[in-house]
Amino acid sequence: MRITYDPEADALAILLREDLQCDGSTDIEEGVTAWLDGGGHLIGLEILDARERLGPDPLACVSIERYPMPASRGKTRRLKAAR
Repeated sequence: MRITYDPEADALAILLREDLQCDGSTDIEEGVTAWLDGGGHLIGLEILDARERLGPDPLACVSIERYPMPASRGKTRRLKAAR
């Protein structure tokens, strides 16, 4: 995953999958575009007018949290709540 911000364009891009090519896009709302792969799956987002939508410094408060992932997509696993 890669998050980039272009201050000159005031555009924030969130690329979820760098290994796939964008084969299309769809506007979610004015100024927010979803990038899609050939199968129509979401691979990224572009947010225009990012300062207006997200605050004066769109990347100032980015937090990354890691969650345990199942070993295989075919199996499901319940996460225990922290006590």
